[in-house]
Amino acid sequence: MDANVKTKHKLRISRKTTLLVFLFFAVLTSSVYLYSYYSGEKSSLENAVHVKTETELRTAINNTPPNTPTSIALNKNIKLTRTLTIPTNKNITLTSNKIIGFYKLTGANNTCTITVEGQGMLGLDKIIVTHVKGAIGSGVLVNNGGTCIMYGGEISGNTAIDKGGGVYNKGYFMMSGCAVITKNSAYGYYSAGGGVYNEGTFELLDEARIAKNIAYRGGGVAVQSSGKFKMFDGTITNNTAYFYGGGVYIDKGTFELLNGLISDNVATSSSGGVGHGGGVYIHVVGSFNMLGGVITNNVATRGGGVFNSGCQAAGEMSGRIYISYDYVHISRGTFNMFSGIIANNTAFRGGGVYNRGNFSMSGGEISYNTAIGGGGVCIESGDFWLTNGALEGAGIFNIMGSSKITNNTATTGGGVYNLYGTFNNHGGRILGNNAPDASDIYNNANSNRASNDNDD
Repeated sequence: MDANVKTKHKLRISRKTTLLVFLFFAVLTSSVYLYSYYSGEKSSLENAVHVKTETELRTAINNTPPNTPTSIALNKNIKLTRTLTIPTNKNITLTSNKIIGFYKLTGANNTCTITVEGQGMLGLDKIIVTHVKGAIGSGVLVNNGGTCIMYGGEISGNTAIDKGGGVYNKGYFMMSGCAVITKNSAYGYYSAGGGVYNEGTFELLDEARIAKNIAYRGGGVAVQSSGKFKMFDGTITNNTAYFYGGGVYIDKGTFELLNGLISDNVATSSSGGVGHGGGVYIHVVGSFNMLGGVITNNVATRGGGVFNSGCQAAGEMSGRIYISYDYVHISRGTFNMFSGIIANNTAFRGGGVYNRGNFSMSGGEISYNTAIGGGGVCIESGDFWLTNGALEGAGIFNIMGSSKITNNTATTGGGVYNLYGTFNNHGGRILGNNAPDASDIYNNANSNRASNDNDD
């Protein structure tokens, strides 16, 4: 072999060896150092307490000094015989001593895998919190005053009766980094929160995902009992509800969407009924504030993107008044859209938004949604106000300010479809829409068209 060829051949081998050595040490280094979001301190697997059994894990937690951030690393999969409790004043991070993949912490049947007590603190990274298939129990329960920071790993494969398959939060829970809550479920006719059931404060950041969860209400997330959910970023996607809120269900709580994506969720009915709110369902005392983000590619019978519920009564009542969940609502949901995009959602009515409550739109865009009636917004009852926004989808609603409704298509009401509600248009532009019946604006005979300043 020519001397130059031999030299080049050796050089290629040397470069290849150098690259492999570099990659090895890069992976090793990344596995050694972890960063805890809640303690703000760098922790090392070398300084962690390493455990292989349930007994060793419980002993490590019990031996941790109060209010001292401590990392505990699983060296293998661990199956629990009862709930793992993070006590008051303990600050524990659970992780895996594994370069590729995560170790599993598997809960016992009919118990939560992990419970965080009041004033207790739990960190989760590079670990899977789960149950054996067929077992019952939430993944993580955070009690009042407790804190859980999830900055990696998974909460998956958990099933709860009634509430919170993946997480039941009464305290403070934050998801960040690449954390995932997936393939959890809550079952029962009134079950809620397949992925997350929140009564406390929940924050979603970075590239965290809540995906592929199932429940009767709120396949991905249910916010109830004055709970607050803030979505700074991340994704709520591919979740399913068997009636209300494929992605998100809000009742007696508040959901703020500042950024991120709510997409590809479905609200359906296994019994052939009506599914409400593919992306988001706002119950009669819920509140949804949209300050950014995108709601897209969601599907429901009514309200592909958002369903905003409100007052409704059926039949005549005299003498003793009967109030029923199904027949009388004595309050209205609130939807305030300041910015963001609701696009490419699909429904029979209200492809973008189906409104029965109070809907105020002062910015943002509703575009390219699809429905038979009201591709953009369908108003059945209640009020809708739009200021400085843009509606680009077939629908019915009230529009104010320098907003526009254009290039939309529907069977009825290409631009606006008003079924029974109030339609106020002050300064909005409604033009260039297409429908066989009323290309731009359709007002039902029973609707209240309060004003329409711009029909150009």
